[in-house]
This record gives sequence, structure tokens and C-alpha cells, in this order.
Amino acid sequence: MSYLFRSRMSTETDIQKLNSAVDESFDKGTLIRIRVSAVRIFFIGVVLVAVYFAYYWSQVAAQAALANLLELSVSLDALATAIAALGLVMFGMVLGRDWKDSEREQAERLHYKKLEDKADPITLRALIRMRIALPKGITLEQARSANPSLFSKEEFVRRLLEP
Repeated sequence: MSYLFRSRMSTETDIQKLNSAVDESFDKGTLIRIRVSAVRIFFIGVVLVAVYFAYYWSQVAAQAALANLLELSVSLDALATAIAALGLVMFGMVLGRDWKDSEREQAERLHYKKLEDKADPITLRALIRMRIALPKGITLEQARSANPSLFSKEEFVRRLLEP
């Protein structure tokens, strides 16, 4: 393993190479973005399936009522109402939950796993957290050229200790 901080100070080219590797991981990280959003996508799919089943069973209940099977119609209508209520609760869970922190942690973990052999864990995790916090379209190299003091070992450790 090639660690970035073998000596007290790393070379500028090592930091530039690592910044480029992290930026490239984020640029080509479509699969990671999909994996991070997979739970939310799954719950949205469950909501849509529940709404579809509720509609289907309500239509079956209406057909049973037309066929003069009133007890079956009432039972099927109750089933459709229960499924619709489940879908509504799941919809509230999907919209009401703050996904930002958990998705950020999962994205950090997946990017780290992808790049873990590039540098020591402190440097790599700090650079990944910095890249996640940057607005879209701004790279680590642009941030480094704007403020080089953010790319010191002490700053990396401070960033990792932030909640």
C-alpha cells in the first residue's frame, strides 16, 4: 500500500494524484449513487405496488357488489382500504424521513471501499468527506487551489472528528 503521509509532509504531486482519484471516483460513481438511493427507491416501489393492489381489490369489490355478493364486496373493500392505508403510511415514511445523513454516510463508505488502496485511511476519508460536502461541479483540486491550508494532515483529522 502506498500511504500518502509516509513522512511528516507529503509531496504536492501525491495530493494532486489523490485529489484526482477521488474526483474521478465521484464523476464515474453513477452505480454508487444508485446503490445509495436503493432503499428509497425500494420504498417508493412498495408504495406504488400497494396503491396498485388497493385499486385492483377495490375494482374486484365493485364487481362483487354488482354480482350481488355484498358480504364479499364489503370484505374486499376492507382489504383494499387496509392496503391503501399501508401504502399511505409507507409514502409518509419515504417523504418524512431525512435521507441526507444516511445517504452521505453510505456514499462515503462506498467511495472509501473503492479507493482504499490509494492512501492512508485518514487522508482518504477526509478527502471523500470534503468532496461530498462540495457543491456539484466543484472539484477537490479547485478547492485546493482556493485554500491550500485545508489540505494538511491536521485539517484532515479535524474534519474526521466533526459530527
